[in-house]
Amino acid sequence: GSGTLDSYPLIADQTNATLGSDEVANGTFASDTDWTKTGSWVIENGLASCSDASGQYNYLTNTNRPVLGKTYKLTFTVSNYVSGGVVVRAGSVNGVTRTANGTYTEYITTLDTEHFRARSINGFVGSIDNFTAELVNGNPAIMTNQTASDIENGSPYANLIQNTNFTDSSEWSVAGW
Repeated sequence: GSGTLDSYPLIADQTNATLGSDEVANGTFASDTDWTKTGSWVIENGLASCSDASGQYNYLTNTNRPVLGKTYKLTFTVSNYVSGGVVVRAGSVNGVTRTANGTYTEYITTLDTEHFRARSINGFVGSIDNFTAELVNGNPAIMTNQTASDIENGSPYANLIQNTNFTDSSEWSVAGW
């Protein structure tokens, strides 16, 4: 790969590893629009903030929805962190629970068309900003515990040499050996 996605568990078409436009409406929280809030979420001063002392799951739900089966690059910033955690979602698929200030990126493949969301966990007290969801174009596929030998022939990245463990003489010319 080009290094573009190497820090994520993702195989992507790196010859066309482009991103679509941002699918989240008002992810900068410039106004109190395009989001439904439950619990203690509020939108003000360009931030979505939560003061969830109850420890209940509270949702911040965008009006836009992901497309079923597509992979999205979700990015967001946590600030003013005090306690608990916050997780972003594309549909019903959660990203990683974040428990510190910083800018985070998640790659999520959707299983349904529920909304883009942020969810408070374990008494989240803090803010989020700059929530984006960009469609990963090309031919993405999630990879878990794979090696180069797991890529099937036909891919330009496949290991084209077969029978590399020499279990028999197939695929090799053995004259003189």
